[in-house]
This record gives sequence, structure tokens and C-alpha cells, in this order.
Amino acid sequence: MSENISIPFSFCRLNRAADFLGMSNEDLLSLALSEKIILCVRLDGLNSVLLVDGKPEELDEWYLSLKNDGSVLAAAFYLSKYTSFSIDRLSYDEENEQCIFHPRFYQSLDAKGNPLGNQSQSHSGRAYGLWVPQLPVINSIMNYGRSSLLWGSLGLYRTDENTPGLCLIPLPIHSDSNDIDDEDDSDECEENYPDVEIAANDLWITSEQVRKLLNHNGDYSDLPQCSDNETFLTADLVKKVNKNNQSAERHAINREKLYKYAISLLSKYPEECRGERKEISPEKWRDCIMARQNEIPPLPITNEDVILRHLRAAANNKG
Repeated sequence: MSENISIPFSFCRLNRAADFLGMSNEDLLSLALSEKIILCVRLDGLNSVLLVDGKPEELDEWYLSLKNDGSVLAAAFYLSKYTSFSIDRLSYDEENEQCIFHPRFYQSLDAKGNPLGNQSQSHSGRAYGLWVPQLPVINSIMNYGRSSLLWGSLGLYRTDENTPGLCLIPLPIHSDSNDIDDEDDSDECEENYPDVEIAANDLWITSEQVRKLLNHNGDYSDLPQCSDNETFLTADLVKKVNKNNQSAERHAINREKLYKYAISLLSKYPEECRGERKEISPEKWRDCIMARQNEIPPLPITNEDVILRHLRAAANNKG
């Protein structure tokens, strides 16, 4: 009986699984293309951001409740059984010799700085463990033997139904971040991603997916498609990913610049940025920035409400 067959791994490469199951790589690829099983790639620190369903304050509490991943050289937390993410919220302002603590999550904004509903984006970080590539990646491997991985978002391999809907957006490499114009959101904006090409044996499969195949006793033509709780992207996120892919890095860089300039003015004019209780007042801090723009480079974000929103998040996440 298949229930009595022991699976000696938590996850493995495609070749290992094919040998174990007495199948070929092509068999497993075709089942993945038919959405009957889920195949993954294994990341080791990919520079990226999370696009998540939820409000920043709720997601911050959720993220801090997660277990630490001690297997990687980063302060990463497990998003699922096989997947972790490290939010790199600490940066250093060399000019003013100060550390900057960035919020872990931000309200997602469109190109004009307007909130995008109940959706948030993490600060930039690094992704580890198993992530689910889009089906065109699997299709390209099936047809041509290889595929570029970083053409779009990757999904979370879900192991907990309470995990919010989320996906991973790889960040492009820019030769000069100063060339990025906050107002330029055209489709012609060039994005250069790390050159990551994968083949069949760069794909991984979990023991849960292998057990599903074992329990079906070898006739996979009528194997049901993955259930809703196995899908890695919510329908709403799927619609928003491509639109947000291009702007995610731009917003991240603009926030970095804004925080750098804000910290610089805070160190020079601390009294102008504080309220009656001598605590940082985001409103006064914003007013100081707007009044002293001649002392800093041009602001990458000009909408005062958006600036205030970021300063409030910074004031609430100082350590």
C-alpha cells in the first residue's frame, strides 16, 4: 500500500523524485503544467520584496510572530514550512553617521502615490527556500530544456492556511539608482534582472506533493487539480503583480532617499521636528523637510500626504 511507503526526504530535486516514483522528469513537468502538482525553485538570498494582502501594522505583528530560520546567514523568518524571508530594514547614513530603521511593511501605492486598497509591500529583503515559479517557466523548461526564472513574480509554497496571500517580486539591478525618476512609470522603463536560468533539475518537489502522487496509485490522468488552499497567489494579487513589478523597486529606492534626507534634517534641526513632549512629531518633521528643501537634494517624493505617511511609519519603528 502506498500509505506504507516511507518518503526519506522533506523536499528534493526533480531527478530524485522521478527516480523515487519510477517516473520521468517530463511526467512531473506535465503534471505541474496541468496544475495537478506544485514544483518549486530553491532561493538563497534573492534580493526582492513581498507583496502581501493586509495592513502594515497587522503584517508587522504577523511577521514578528514567525519562527526564525537559523539555517541561513540572515535574520530570516519562516513564511511557511520550507520558505523564509529576511527584511533588511536597517541601513546606514554615512554622511550623518546614523543608522536608519525602516518599517518592515508599507501601504502599497500606485504611480501617483495613492493607496492600493488592503495591500502592503515589505521593505526590500532576501528570499530563501522554496518558491513557486509561474507556469510559463515550467512550460519553457518542458519545451526547450531551460527557462529564465526572474521574468515576474514567484509564489509562496503554502503550508499554513492562515498565512496571508503573498507573492515575491524580484528586484531589478540598476546601474545607477539616481537615474530612476519617481514620476516615470512608463512601460519603457528598463529593468535589468539578475541572469538566472534554470533547467528541470533546478526544480524541487516537497514530500507532500510526492505523497499525493503515491496515494493516487499511479494513474494520474484523473488526478484532481491543486485545491484552493494549495494555490500560491490569490486572484487579486495575480492581477496586481505585473503592474506593481515595475514600480516596486522605484518606490523602495525613493523611500530610501526620503528617509536619508529626513534623518539629515532631523539631526540638524531636532527641535523643529519635535512636539511639546519632545517626541518626534511626524507633522512637524514633514514641515521641517518642506521648509528646508534648499538644504537637501530634490525630494524623490513630493506628495506631502505620502511623505507624512512614511514619516509616521518611521517614527513608530525606530528600533
